[in-house]
Amino acid sequence: MQNRVVCKADLLQDIQQRLSSEYEASRETAVRSLIMAQISEAVTLLFPILESDASAKVRALAALAIGILACEVHLEESVLALCKAMEDPDPWVRKHATAALKLLSCDSDWISNNSLVVEKCLNALNDPESHVVMAAVYVLRETTQNEVNSHLVALLNHPNCWVRLSAVEALIERGYRSAELSHTLDLLQREFEINNYIMLDCYEFDNLTVISSRDFFIKLRTKMEHNLC
Repeated sequence: MQNRVVCKADLLQDIQQRLSSEYEASRETAVRSLIMAQISEAVTLLFPILESDASAKVRALAALAIGILACEVHLEESVLALCKAMEDPDPWVRKHATAALKLLSCDSDWISNNSLVVEKCLNALNDPESHVVMAAVYVLRETTQNEVNSHLVALLNHPNCWVRLSAVEALIERGYRSAELSHTLDLLQREFEINNYIMLDCYEFDNLTVISSRDFFIKLRTKMEHNLC
């Protein structure tokens, strides 16, 4: 046990030194080491990295690491840091910060219903980068605040088909129903089948499989019809 503690202390010291390195690769390796070692109590080391590291790649990785490590400790500080990072000038940092909130919200209803998180995610729905919008949608789908629905409905007219699909999935998950939602689902199915997209079946988490877009939309429509019962 004593050797294990010493090794952990040595590892932390090494990580701290590399986090302050002038070399991007060293700082990136340090963040990855924290993830691999699962040292949750050291998540606070990542806050200044997320806020001000010169590399967007390192900042994005730090955001993801916070989402992985902060489930049990420093949760409130982590949420605040990630919400601030959702305004980062780099789209990949914004995307990873939002995705990290999604990781944390899997174990906490408090996050998905936190007023600051909801506010930041609603703002992110107007982000010019589609992957940021989609990440925000996946956080908002779990909130119990009904006013979110109108913002998701607005995304049914988004120019990106994947954003429209994420909005449709979120609205169906939330039990929302409307003729516009059904019509958008029809249009999306047609578009995806024409382009012969393949999909990941996310409705059976114990057995994820790649399926045709036709089968994917059949499952999605079945889920929507089930909600109407």
